[in-house]
Amino acid sequence: MMVANMHRWLPICLLLFAAPCAGQCPAVRHSHIGKRSEPVLFTFAHITDTHIGERAEGRDFGTPGFLNDTLTGTESGYTIDRLRSTMRHFGDLQQAERPAFIIHSGDLTDSGERSELLMARQLMEGPIPCIPLMGNHDAWPYNRFATEAATACGDSLMNAVFADVFDSLQQRFDWVGGTRTARFTCPVSSNSAFLQNYAFIYSGVRFVFLDFNPRYHVKKDEPGIGPEAYLTDTEGGTVPFLRQQLAVAQMQGEQVVLIVHHPPVTAVVGKRFAFSKADKQRLAEILRPHSTRVLGWFCGHLHRWARYRFSKAGIPVFETKAVKKARHGAIRLVSVHGAEK
Repeated sequence: MMVANMHRWLPICLLLFAAPCAGQCPAVRHSHIGKRSEPVLFTFAHITDTHIGERAEGRDFGTPGFLNDTLTGTESGYTIDRLRSTMRHFGDLQQAERPAFIIHSGDLTDSGERSELLMARQLMEGPIPCIPLMGNHDAWPYNRFATEAATACGDSLMNAVFADVFDSLQQRFDWVGGTRTARFTCPVSSNSAFLQNYAFIYSGVRFVFLDFNPRYHVKKDEPGIGPEAYLTDTEGGTVPFLRQQLAVAQMQGEQVVLIVHHPPVTAVVGKRFAFSKADKQRLAEILRPHSTRVLGWFCGHLHRWARYRFSKAGIPVFETKAVKKARHGAIRLVSVHGAEK
């Protein structure tokens, strides 16, 4: 009798055994860019907004301080767990399913501390190269609601902590160094900055990383910078770099993927969270002539899953859910379609 009814119980047993595994997996969304009628050239992964160090005990992460602090080896917290779970998922994939690389579109840390960056870097190390971009939370190091750095020097910390990571990326990819190590004076704040603009080419697709993080102080009663985005449209700035990369891509017949921390939006629930209306319009004007060339704008910042088109430019926008917002992390896997060259 038991053998005869086993077919009824088998699906339930399989579900029960699979449930714990499924419950530990990050939230995954699959997206496609390029012409779906053409073959998949490669796949990459997009993660964002890990906010390592959020809610750190004593409002400080690692050893005391934020510019010269380091890890104690005992750091813990839900943001660490969620990034670790996210990265573990890549190791669980079959070789044929693994992305060629991972892109992190910013807010690696919660308050830009050196120790937080060290932890983010440590967790992202692995056989799949991970390319980081700075977000607004990474720009001005501070201890939350306490002390802060004198200026928005988070880009200098990024350059130092990830120096050998970027060296290795230059060996792996057709790399464009951009402005990452060039000193720039921000017009609105007079702060010195190293704008995190760079690019690389993979299988005929140019991935362009853009730093629209302002370097002026936050406009509220806490340290750091605010959520607004700012166009640096002077020599050595982000807009000239974007224009240059679009022109080179056009000349070489390449498709383009934009990696930006901020989405191309203005206000969310009546509050400015990214670009001003004027800056958004200027971006649309820059991108509109390249609308068929730009395969997508990948971003985070608003911590949500979203898919829409940049209205005036018609470019697909992919907002990926914050790793910190999903119980076991979040990943967007992107298949890139195109004609093989």
